[in-house]
Amino acid sequence: MAITTGTANVHILTESAQHVTVRCVYFTSDGTDESDVLKVNTATLTHKTVALTTATRLGVFQSGDTVTGLTSGTTAQIVEWRSTANTLIITNASGGFTNGENIRTTVTNSTAALAASNASLNLVRELAIRSIWYSIDPDMTVELGFKGSDGAVSPAVLLSGSGYFGKNALAGQIVSNSPGIGTSADGSFYISTYTTTSAKAAYTVIVDLVKLRGYAPSGI
Repeated sequence: MAITTGTANVHILTESAQHVTVRCVYFTSDGTDESDVLKVNTATLTHKTVALTTATRLGVFQSGDTVTGLTSGTTAQIVEWRSTANTLIITNASGGFTNGENIRTTVTNSTAALAASNASLNLVRELAIRSIWYSIDPDMTVELGFKGSDGAVSPAVLLSGSGYFGKNALAGQIVSNSPGIGTSADGSFYISTYTTTSAKAAYTVIVDLVKLRGYAPSGI
């Protein structure tokens, strides 16, 4: 099998509501580097939570119940009802809800009307590195980082050589550490490399990422 320069692959090994384990592989034959290359996009992970802003509500919205948009046909599982903000927190949506549409629950047969605009809002999503396994050629250094609300990728870890950082080796989880984390932050995971000019080098990095915020299992 021929490998060309700039070959990069990402494989999701396991994923649950609490974490995602990803294997990242890269090869260069001429010192070509990756520069803030997106490896894990929080928007594509499962169990994402969304806030639905309601204009009216009738009945009880209980955790674990299924809610359906009567116009869009979208279904989702309820995580919680936040009465002070008139918002319903949901996960595992099958699609997008429509502004102003009526929604109905399956178990309690409760109803609500969504706000006429900006009814569906993504919540802040945050990841943390729990453990890292890595094998990197001597001519290369690998930088792991997270993206914040300012659009910049902030470095989290620099790796060289081979080794394993587990829960016992790390002082604590390495949290999405970009400055100015806010409602537009996505905490997505990126990699950059620094390679000796014209060098042939490769890396394999396996990272276990914890879903700290913005995700929830169904049926809770």
